[in-house]
Amino acid sequence: MTPPEPIRAGDLTFALDGPDLVDVRWGALEIASRIQVTVRDPDWGTVAARLDGARVGSVAGGAAVVIEGRHDPVGFAWRVAIEADAGGRLTFALDGAAERSFDLRRIGICVLHPWRSYVGAGYEATTPDGTRNGTFPQAIAPQARVGGAYHPMIEAFDALTVAFPGGQTVDIDLEGDLFELEDQRNWTDGSFKTYPTPLARSHPRALHAGERIRQRVKLAIRGPVAPPQPPGAPAVTIGAPTGRSVPPVGMSDTSTPIPRAAHVRIPVHAADPDPGPLSHAELPVELALTVDPSSPDVAPLVPHLDGVRLARVLVLRDDEETSSPDLVDEVRARFGAGADGVPFLGGTATFFSEINRNPPAPGLEGVAFALSPEVHATDERSIRGTLEIQAQVLTQARELAGGASLHPSPVTLAAHVGTRFADAWTVGCLATLASAGAASITIDASSQAAAAVARLRGAALLNVAISDPTRIAALGIAGGQTLVVNLTPDPAPFTLNGRDERPLEPYELRSWEASAASA
Repeated sequence: MTPPEPIRAGDLTFALDGPDLVDVRWGALEIASRIQVTVRDPDWGTVAARLDGARVGSVAGGAAVVIEGRHDPVGFAWRVAIEADAGGRLTFALDGAAERSFDLRRIGICVLHPWRSYVGAGYEATTPDGTRNGTFPQAIAPQARVGGAYHPMIEAFDALTVAFPGGQTVDIDLEGDLFELEDQRNWTDGSFKTYPTPLARSHPRALHAGERIRQRVKLAIRGPVAPPQPPGAPAVTIGAPTGRSVPPVGMSDTSTPIPRAAHVRIPVHAADPDPGPLSHAELPVELALTVDPSSPDVAPLVPHLDGVRLARVLVLRDDEETSSPDLVDEVRARFGAGADGVPFLGGTATFFSEINRNPPAPGLEGVAFALSPEVHATDERSIRGTLEIQAQVLTQARELAGGASLHPSPVTLAAHVGTRFADAWTVGCLATLASAGAASITIDASSQAAAAVARLRGAALLNVAISDPTRIAALGIAGGQTLVVNLTPDPAPFTLNGRDERPLEPYELRSWEASAASA
């Protein structure tokens, strides 16, 4: 699929992707990667939107667009009117209505701010209590939890001014609700997100039949315009040894078997263990052990471990908070002699967001946490953008964990199972996590694609630099193979160590002997 055709209003450009507005640019500067209508259900699930129709027209010095869409599962239908002019102004106005009553957490316009453009930019937010100033951080900003309540990076505001390092400024005015901003890199999204309805008011509630939602976001951009550069072929550069090796790759006990898998992840609750999966395990077991931190009794479980080969034990709290070294040590001690030589790790059953808000205390041998590219979106464009953020997440998690080993578990991709995109993303994910220093990886995505990396276990890794990691992923092996995969549905020209290569077919995985790749 070729990129959507840009709609132009002078130096302001944008495009349509289904029911969403994407790739809002002022010349070369990407101002918003996506503006969309979002519905979140009471469990924070994203309710899919469907495009009913779109009309694009021209007005004096600009463009006008009307989008009609709906969220079928809940019966929310809406119309968005977009106006843009050559002076750098864009308005996205939502008018929607519930066709029947339904429960939700959040509803309205979300603006995604691409991390590459915004890191280092200063901001001023207008809040009910005055202005707040700050800078979009290079490090992933935690979503703090205070007294059981979550807090965003920028709390409730109705206007936001962002000053970019290149001298450009965007004023964002918001109507219809108060909005907040969070760092979505906590969940491996490649963006900061402005969303409606502050977290303090995002409790489950009903939207009644006939009730309307009207919101408006207005952007006003000014400053120098750098001409956009035509997209070139991504460059892949394979360099010197990193001192790391391809980690063991395992699978979940419910996933399709991965040929050459190193282990199988079996979740068990210490207080009420199901011995069935343990008794049938043919591979070493990564035991994802959930315990009550106030009473981590493992006595019901221990008899079922006779004859089970343990690869490692992940000690996970049943409240999903980060496990402490004391809790891990107590669980290890309760295992007795059966734990001799087995690594016991801490971490969380949920995502890096928990590690970031509640960092592990020093003393853990290793830290585990889950990864998924689908927390907020399931389209290919969004999922491709998570790979480079995975590398950032591992770097920051290692710092927070005081250098402890990192074990992404599980890594899940569900929406594209059985597709060539799932194959390509799986290889790209494993290449990214291996290069970023994961000590082990448990993945539930494309099992056959995972086998391409699993079979390389223990091979020495080479440094890899990729000019556009949203289109191409690669893995360099010392004295072995170079793997390069096309993450997109289009043919992908690329260079390898400065040499033009035959374009990759859509989603193609290609390998070379290292000597040939470096020739």
